[in-house]
Amino acid sequence: ALGKPIEVHSGSARGWLHASDAVRAIEAAARTSEYSVINIGHPDIRPIAELAETIRSYYGVSESLLTVMDLPERMTLTKRPTLDRQSEILGITPQVGRTGKITPVAELEPTQLSGATIVRATGHHYGLVIEQGLGAGSVVELTRSGLVIPKIIKVLKSVETSIPSCCPSCKADLVWQSDFLMCINHSECPAQIVARMGYFFKILANNDGFGIATIEKLYEHGIRKISKIYQLSEYDFTQMGFGDKTSENLLNQLRRSCSEEIEDWRFLAAFGIARMGMGNCENLLKYCLIKDIFELDMLQIANIDGFAVLSAELIVDGLKSVRDEFDLLSSYKFNLELTPLNQNNLDFTHSLVGKKIVFTGKMQGSRDDMKKHAKSIGIQVVSSVTGKTDYLIIGDNVGQKKIESAEKFNVEVIKERDYINMIG
Repeated sequence: ALGKPIEVHSGSARGWLHASDAVRAIEAAARTSEYSVINIGHPDIRPIAELAETIRSYYGVSESLLTVMDLPERMTLTKRPTLDRQSEILGITPQVGRTGKITPVAELEPTQLSGATIVRATGHHYGLVIEQGLGAGSVVELTRSGLVIPKIIKVLKSVETSIPSCCPSCKADLVWQSDFLMCINHSECPAQIVARMGYFFKILANNDGFGIATIEKLYEHGIRKISKIYQLSEYDFTQMGFGDKTSENLLNQLRRSCSEEIEDWRFLAAFGIARMGMGNCENLLKYCLIKDIFELDMLQIANIDGFAVLSAELIVDGLKSVRDEFDLLSSYKFNLELTPLNQNNLDFTHSLVGKKIVFTGKMQGSRDDMKKHAKSIGIQVVSSVTGKTDYLIIGDNVGQKKIESAEKFNVEVIKERDYINMIG
């Protein structure tokens, strides 16, 4: 018989698969000999179990290999199979990112992989392209981990590589930085400008409508900076070819992005400064108000926990490069929620001051609100359990993985009500 055991587990689990995803996962498990068990938690488990039986019968999987089980709540696991397929590379397309990094994208002979037709996969960087001999005529082995992301896991046939010498967007000469090909024409490269403007709205995450297609259209009409977008009127949008309703919506979304409260570190991260992702922005603003951020020098930043000298140099240079744009956008009075300064921790007397905690499970209220409150009273909130985590705060329906990580790293587990008592 084809395949390995298929287990369809009923019960509840956070992040349930959609029914169609479950069907595809069962089909994949039946077709492969390399995957042993698939566990599925889903509210519509009975119909899925019936579908699993139909699929089992179709693929000729032995009846003894199909099991339908009831598991206790909070113990249901969701796993998805990984299938491998071979494909020939038709060519390598260079793509320009917002920082100027050139990413090689492998254009593939259309390949069926775990229920989807794969035509592209990343080559990561051009150093790897040279090392692995990727190019037109290469044969590679693909996987689609989690039934989502196609990856090249092995090169079965290498060819002579072709490395671009100029940027596909602005035609400037490319330079090597370690394993990466870079376009350093940051101020004039169209692809970089479009990507940076799109990144701003993506990171703000309090607006709709400003995807890459919209940004590209704005670029075609001479828009090169975020501040220029905020100066546009509804009439300006219609003159650029947007419909009346779309123009009205875009203007309303700009107003929304200013009025809807966002964290100050998110606003700072949206400028896309090197080494200033959201985590670093939040850490930096624990030591300095956002209005004073441009007065920091390299040594002051390097002395902050988590920042090295090289990062500090890049951050200072990056802040200088966005200063004018930051000042222009600040005039629109974005509704920023300020990060509490670390020095204020002296005002708190609870036992969790300065401790690193992780929230998991369903809480009585909003988990996001709990995170914000914890940060406001001097607690460091992190996303995953590691050896540096002090406490795991649990609600209901906790994933087993978090509990196992806490046990592995000897992290104390605290129930939500006990946490609330601890912070007073």
